[in-house]
Amino acid sequence: MPITRNGQREDVYWTYSFDPIDDPQSPTGVGGVLVVCAETTETVTAERRYQAGKLRLEQMFQQARSFMAMLRGPDHIFEFVNQAYQTMMGTRELVGLPVSQAVPEAESQGFFEHLDRVYRTGEAYTARRAPILISDGTTLRRRFLDFVYQPITDLNGEVFGTVAQGTDHVEAEDALRAADERHQAVVHSIDQMIWSTLPDGFHDYYNQRWYDFTGVPQGSTDGEAWNGMFHPDDQERAWAVWRSCLASGNSYHIEYRLRHRSGVHRWVLGRAQPVRDANGVITRWYGTCTDIQDIIDARDVLTGSRAELEREVESRTRELATAHEALRQSQKLEAIGQLTGGVAHDFNNLLTVIRSSADLLRRRDWSEERRRRYVDAISDTADRAAKLTG
Repeated sequence: MPITRNGQREDVYWTYSFDPIDDPQSPTGVGGVLVVCAETTETVTAERRYQAGKLRLEQMFQQARSFMAMLRGPDHIFEFVNQAYQTMMGTRELVGLPVSQAVPEAESQGFFEHLDRVYRTGEAYTARRAPILISDGTTLRRRFLDFVYQPITDLNGEVFGTVAQGTDHVEAEDALRAADERHQAVVHSIDQMIWSTLPDGFHDYYNQRWYDFTGVPQGSTDGEAWNGMFHPDDQERAWAVWRSCLASGNSYHIEYRLRHRSGVHRWVLGRAQPVRDANGVITRWYGTCTDIQDIIDARDVLTGSRAELEREVESRTRELATAHEALRQSQKLEAIGQLTGGVAHDFNNLLTVIRSSADLLRRRDWSEERRRRYVDAISDTADRAAKLTG
């Protein structure tokens, strides 16, 4: 129950007991109730810590790659086994059974004696690659184990159990072999040529794609011989870049021409990354070579097409400029034609005035005043014609 203690609210755990107090004078025979309570907060907290610690320990045991088992008492009863131990022992039941009953085949091989000695003396026992026959339910299979029997003691130093922990080399080697086979299958199936070197740049591994591409014998390009596979014009540059990366530890990235098995040099993209240990020291280099000849060819075609397109655009631009100039000249001539047409029309009107006035003067015998009027009209119209011409 929550209580306030020392000025703070906290959860406190208790054990209660309620007992009647006899009273002969009471009508019910009970004169009261004796309430006894004892605080158990520390006990409950300790139990919870124990259970949490036990759960964490079990989780750690289950996640461990090595096999582990906890045995209790002088009969070595299985109290707990992790998944690796259960896998090694097959589908048989283990927890709650003594070793002699759960793994009877181990008795004749001397393992029970070692367990008894550890429990009796409190001294650990260690074995390296110890052969043991373990049944998978139908047949006995030989395994080679690295393991240790470690005594478990209480607060008084008394042994009350044993921990068995170790590594199954058969399973480990099978797993390693399977992992290597998967690795080799991946490495040899991809399109890239894969290689690796020692920290100083000495090439000591190529995948099969390298030999398929180059057509050279296995091992012939180890060490520094790889540089001889490059086009003569690229060797000095590629060597300088590689040496610079070895000295600086920077990533390797370069394009160069590599001799194909056909004898033709093809463009490839070379990349490499260093692998470092915990102290930052380079332990190996891993790299790839990727055939990019098709990309280079496409890039060249694209470059040529771009240049051709630029030439075509330039030619079309010149033609368009010429056409625009011709259009401007045409428009200019049209404007001039419209202007001169208008001028000619206006000029013809003036000439009509002059011609009609002259005809009138020639046909009749006008008075001096009338004659002067036509002469003035002719003179005025001639001035207007001069201004129009200007």
